[in-house]
Amino acid sequence: MHNKTIVLQDNGELYKISKVILHRDGSFSLAVPYCKEEHGCVFKHYVDYSLYKFTVDKDQMIQKFALDGKAKITMHVSGFVQFSGKGITSGIDKTTGKIKGMGLFSSPLDKPIESGPTLGAMIWGLSSGYTKIDENVKNLILYRDEDYYYRSASKEDYNCYLLEIFVFPEIMKKQVRGGSSGLYMYHQFFQYREKPGAIFKLRVIYLNNFPSFLGILVTRSDAEIAAKSPYGFQLNPPSGAEEYRSGRLVRPGMMAVYPPPPFMDGLIPLTYKSNDFL
Repeated sequence: MHNKTIVLQDNGELYKISKVILHRDGSFSLAVPYCKEEHGCVFKHYVDYSLYKFTVDKDQMIQKFALDGKAKITMHVSGFVQFSGKGITSGIDKTTGKIKGMGLFSSPLDKPIESGPTLGAMIWGLSSGYTKIDENVKNLILYRDEDYYYRSASKEDYNCYLLEIFVFPEIMKKQVRGGSSGLYMYHQFFQYREKPGAIFKLRVIYLNNFPSFLGILVTRSDAEIAAKSPYGFQLNPPSGAEEYRSGRLVRPGMMAVYPPPPFMDGLIPLTYKSNDFL
């Protein structure tokens, strides 16, 4: 099974945006290697999913580091998810069993998250910050203007793209069909508050040597962060196990943002110098 390049049409032009990297053991990675921005930040924070919209401030952060070079999210079969890339130390210490760098444990791929996407990215500024191409790219998944859905935005006022990756169990492969644009399936989402119960068309990617598979949804949206820089992206891995904090039920989450917000300047780089990251 080949890696897949996600290509988006925007204002009549095609842009290489992201890559889904398929590993031999069934794990996979999501990267945004085609953005011009090289400097970012990565942080771990608490997420309250009972809120319709939420912002991340300094008080919610558990850890934060600077990144010089692009990170990618890797989702392992076991449920371990990590940021990795040039200059980033990551993985699990074989001696202590502790996480090195920035990572957490989520649902394993044979028991995938059902309440929403497993991971995703927010992408903005295509015309100024991404690579323009033609259609002669191998192993691409191409989204044209008529393929997009809209969330909190319209055709006239969107400023970003949301790329969401869902993991589905093997039994749902019977819903997969094939067409001129590749494999796809229709799926109903009740958790989307904009259109509860709406049915969406997802592009499908099969994993290597593993029965679960991926469904890809791309929507146009409007986000405050996308209005603060001409181009950039945000990587969103899944969250960890529920815990109580300040009387609320929350989950630890992670995020990488390129370029970093102003208040993240002066951070130390994400290199492994201690076992005490968690």
